[in-house]
Amino acid sequence: MDPLKEWLGRQDGGLVLDVATGRGYSASLLAESLNCYRNIFGIDISMENLCQAQKGIKDKRIILLGMRAESMGFADGTFDTVAVINSLHHLQYVEESLAEMKRVLKPNGNFIIFEMVQDGLNEKQISHREAHHWWGAVDRQNSIFHRETFRNDELRGMVGRLGLSKVEFINFNEETEIDSKEVINNIEKTIDLYIEKIPENIGRQPLIDKGLKLKERFHEVGFAWATILIAIGTK
Repeated sequence: MDPLKEWLGRQDGGLVLDVATGRGYSASLLAESLNCYRNIFGIDISMENLCQAQKGIKDKRIILLGMRAESMGFADGTFDTVAVINSLHHLQYVEESLAEMKRVLKPNGNFIIFEMVQDGLNEKQISHREAHHWWGAVDRQNSIFHRETFRNDELRGMVGRLGLSKVEFINFNEETEIDSKEVINNIEKTIDLYIEKIPENIGRQPLIDKGLKLKERFHEVGFAWATILIAIGTK
């Protein structure tokens, strides 16, 4: 996340909102990377995720709340910085959620999106995309909302419709861990965990077979993290 970290390292985040914080990784990233900040509010609809996040967060300035992204309980212009990091594809009502983020952002506040894209990838990056889309398919069988990732132009279009100013787009490719045996081993372990999650009351075998073929692909083709689109704008 170097370009985002570099940018955050120059910012006073003030009062920060982290949307769809999940297990708190993105809130922790913001806390570690910002030059300074007052508080970070992490919101998520999953109380299970928030409970897990709370166990790992030591910074008392990070406050976790159960809240829907498309209908937040904050007043207009509450936050100096709003961010959604690697979570936009987990939101059921994406454009409504982005509009809410803009509503609760102060004038001249910073709006941040960090999201992997599904197009313009090389063969190794496609391994990441296909694994991610397979995880989403398993989640959907368990009634967890998890759409496939967006195209680059889709994301840019959504940002454009927000009417932000000083918008900067950065396509970021993380080169450091391509074909790392440790990374591939960890991804394979994640595949195995997801296979265990496939419900018994559906035709499981096609999903299982696809998961196993993904593991074969990692060794035949290789693995690299998919391209990330970073969008930073000002209200």
